[in-house]
Amino acid sequence: MFKVVGTDGLPRTSNMQSITNWNECVLCQEITAERLVCPAHSTKGAGYTTMAENILAFNKMGCLPTTLPMSRLDEGQGIETAFRFHQAEWHDSCRLQYNKTKLRRAEKRKMAREDDMLSNLETRKYTRLSMASVHHSVEKCFCAKYQAGDTLHNVSTFDLDIRVRQCAIRTRRSLLT
Repeated sequence: MFKVVGTDGLPRTSNMQSITNWNECVLCQEITAERLVCPAHSTKGAGYTTMAENILAFNKMGCLPTTLPMSRLDEGQGIETAFRFHQAEWHDSCRLQYNKTKLRRAEKRKMAREDDMLSNLETRKYTRLSMASVHHSVEKCFCAKYQAGDTLHNVSTFDLDIRVRQCAIRTRRSLLT
């Protein structure tokens, strides 16, 4: 039996739906004891705008968890418009996952990873041993229907290549049709 796991390491649950229940936390879609906060009722005013900008920035960097699909939040007019129209609510703990501080940290991590990748390419040491080991492989096809110029495919999944060889040996045939 297999378990499907999202890229962020969290198991996918029934919360991974494509339709948003606007009566629950729009970010986690879970009902908890924590109270929901609605920025529409706040006097500060920029809650929906800031959250929409942050979510878009996380998505652009590829850091948005799979538990929060963009397609669920954007109804065609943009995330902020959907939030305002439905008077979206969220838990404070969920809001804190997408705040400016977390966004800046994610940007720094991404920049550091890119810098590390570039520096690893530039500072890689080559030894004589690593330079001398060049392997040339000759591709041959055992199928009788092979024509010059046809695309060849390698097969080695689940020991399939070994089983094909064993069948060819048993039948004493070097070409399979």
